Amino acid sequence: FYGATRQRGGWDAGALFRLTARGSLRRLYGFDGVAGQLASAAILGEGDGWLYGTAESGGAYGLGTVFRTTRGGRVEPVHSFARPDGEDPKSALVRGSDGQLYGTTCWGGPSNAGALYRMDDRGTVTVVGGFDYETGACPSAAVLQGDDDAFYGTTSHGGPRGSGTIFRFEPPGQITVVHAFSSTTGAYPLAALVKGADGFLYGTTYSGGAHDFGTVFRLEPPRTLRVLHSFDGGATGGYPAGPLFLASDGFLYGTTS
Repeated sequence: FYGATRQRGGWDAGALFRLTARGSLRRLYGFDGVAGQLASAAILGEGDGWLYGTAESGGAYGLGTVFRTTRGGRVEPVHSFARPDGEDPKSALVRGSDGQLYGTTCWGGPSNAGALYRMDDRGTVTVVGGFDYETGACPSAAVLQGDDDAFYGTTSHGGPRGSGTIFRFEPPGQITVVHAFSSTTGAYPLAALVKGADGFLYGTTYSGGAHDFGTVFRLEPPRTLRVLHSFDGGATGGYPAGPLFLASDGFLYGTTS
């Protein structure tokens, strides 16, 4: 297993680590700002032998990077963000059906509310969609490509009700709002969507819901959102920030902060 930490690691800029199934952990690389720093998103393993990740800051302009690393810990920056193409990339990368990598930045882009970008194998980044507060702001999680080949994701802020959105992007179209969160359906989703065994999309919101401690929801096509659970801040926890996980038993699992 490969992952990254946001801080410490020698320069207090985060570290890349490897963990075996037996629990043996080894630090592979300590970020120093050149290849990025504050790398908190999941690491993507690719068939070309490299692992790809994003760092929230650092790089040539201090606004974040896409980096790649060998499994032995040789890290190099692939792209440094410069505000027009995004700033503060918090999300992991995903490989699209077209073979290219897709990700989001929390800020920057055409309206300084975040960007959806595409990166080819040469490291060239192209903004394919910009957020404008009405469609949402600060997308913090990875996008998910649906069965219809469109990309779905969440924004943690903005939208018609100011509490974040679920958005849809179908290349080469524009970003559209599938659902605008409110205090009743949840607020401020920080995690990526996941497809359940039934084909529906599931996710969490950090707050909102019946007790204002967050929700678990299901998105049913085309735009119906159903709240499945409202966290109570007690026995069931509160403030879920991480993504759900579909296990082999068909159930979804997650954590609260």
